[in-house]
Amino acid sequence: MADVISSETPGSSSSTQLREEELFNASHYAPTIQALTVTLLAICISVILYYTWLEGRPSFNVPWLLLPILVLVFALIKTGHPIAGTRILHWGMVLGALVGSYGVTGLSTPSLYLLPVLTMSAFLLLGRREAIAMFVAVTLSVALQLYLQTHGWVPPIAARAPEYYFLAISSVMIAALLLGNAAAKNIISHYVKIKTMNRALEENQARLVKEVSDRKEAEDHLKQKEEQLRFVLEGAEQGLWDWDIANGTVERNKRWAEMLGYTYDEIKDTTQQWTDFIHPGDRDRAWRSINDVLEGRAASHKAEYRMLHKNGSIRWILDQANVMARDAHGKPVRMSGTHTDITDRKLLEAQSSESSRRLKTILDNMFSYVALLDTDGLVQEVNNAPLDRAGYRREEVIGQYFYDAPWWSYDEKVRGQLINAIHDAKHGKSSRYDVLVKMGDDLVPIDFQIAPVRDTAGSINGLLATAVDITERKHLEDELNLQAHLDYLTGLDNRRSFMEKGEIELSRAHRYDTAMSVLMLDIDFFKKINDTYGHQVGDSVLKTLAMKFQAVLRNVDIVGRLGGEEFGVVLPETAIDEAVEVAERLRAVIAQAEVTLPAGLPIHFTVSIGVAALDEKNTNIDMLLNAADKALYRAKGSGRNKVCV
Repeated sequence: MADVISSETPGSSSSTQLREEELFNASHYAPTIQALTVTLLAICISVILYYTWLEGRPSFNVPWLLLPILVLVFALIKTGHPIAGTRILHWGMVLGALVGSYGVTGLSTPSLYLLPVLTMSAFLLLGRREAIAMFVAVTLSVALQLYLQTHGWVPPIAARAPEYYFLAISSVMIAALLLGNAAAKNIISHYVKIKTMNRALEENQARLVKEVSDRKEAEDHLKQKEEQLRFVLEGAEQGLWDWDIANGTVERNKRWAEMLGYTYDEIKDTTQQWTDFIHPGDRDRAWRSINDVLEGRAASHKAEYRMLHKNGSIRWILDQANVMARDAHGKPVRMSGTHTDITDRKLLEAQSSESSRRLKTILDNMFSYVALLDTDGLVQEVNNAPLDRAGYRREEVIGQYFYDAPWWSYDEKVRGQLINAIHDAKHGKSSRYDVLVKMGDDLVPIDFQIAPVRDTAGSINGLLATAVDITERKHLEDELNLQAHLDYLTGLDNRRSFMEKGEIELSRAHRYDTAMSVLMLDIDFFKKINDTYGHQVGDSVLKTLAMKFQAVLRNVDIVGRLGGEEFGVVLPETAIDEAVEVAERLRAVIAQAEVTLPAGLPIHFTVSIGVAALDEKNTNIDMLLNAADKALYRAKGSGRNKVCV
């Protein structure tokens, strides 16, 4: 049976489509069909009983044919299949009429009566094709009946039994009732369509309200994220720039200016362009990276280049940016990015590169250790370098399993690692790792490698073990690690190392409930010293100050250069009064220090010191340093060369 579809637009949800079974259930149509079926059953049973009584025996007639059909219809409706029951009811009535038409007492009149109402009811209830089929069947039956009556081959209408007329009238009545119910069903169908459309409109309205609410929530979330990003950038000491491409203006934050030695106001009011701050040798490369993003050849801008500091020095900058907004044609109209000062990293890389160069020279001139093994790990040959270095004899090694040689057998873990490496090499996998081997009485670090040896056919026919002494490299690595925690000019802890040690000392003070104080020092008029006598003299002042720290402070005290001419001191187990005494003594010693100029004349310099102690307000190292920094600025503001708490 055809579906009843609501008048929704194409692509509407399948929830707006209802089958006719749902309409029957919605309109309580099944009870009506059931009642009509029971009525027709009663009529058929009455006719059967009447003829049985009249003739004294049961005889075949149309009610006998309709009886099982009606019982089936009743059963289908009872089990929740009104459509199937209606279909069988229609065709059963047609079949009964057609069969009865050719009986001895023929019944063509029911066919004539049923023709208009039965086919119209079928058209509305069962669909167009079945209605046409019924119409054709009934029409042909009527035509045949008329033809047979005209030639006298069937009894005329007047000779028909009145009981059949009663049955015919009942059939017409039932068909008319079915037609009425079909019309009611169509009304309900339209009602369901309207309700479905209203429900769809309500759903669309609710969806729009939710979309507006979600968009507002997303905008609020974005604002919150932007604010968080600003705080993160400020906390991470990131320079920030925002380029309005359409207007040709660039906004920069305070940190951007400080990286190059300027104040924010100086950068804000300058007529210099971004390119003017870049080292001439890096300008083309920097612009090329920017243009790659603007012209769509790259998704983001990332470049490392040199920038010119206000004092004439070079600062290495990591510049990263993305297009933040585009116009309707997809053309970039806003670009934002960050500057990260990577000068210290570049210095470390340069130092590391130099150390690597030295290491390579050492390795190139160092005797390597070489051993040739068979596929089972037996030593076939070994050079003299490892034998001489360890003081072993050749016969102690040749023909023995390599992992049982004295270099490895001193430690079961080292021996087991070598056994696994030999097994991997035997199956085509090379291994390389650093390990300590026993050389005489010493444990020597080596860079060890073992790989398979293949013949011309590609088959593994041996193993090659090589090693180099990496004692020097280990020392260099330790030295680089030390340099990463020290200020390269003064030899004091750098900011990172100072903060780490300060946190450790603060934790110890909390754990054992001991006193702790911090000092913040700043060289008075240091910029004037640099501008007047040059940076070489300024560096000498910084080095002299570092030596005075060592002369006055204890070994347990922590001293660090926090940046420029600013220094920090952590005084463990020192209360505020003692800290002030230390600060005064340090100030006096520094004031008496001399720095000799290239011309031979001495100069003096002073410092301002701020002091803060651990208490219930200052509970972490940042808060302590901040309190000491405020005291430092009071000392500078009250005439310099002073100590303030």
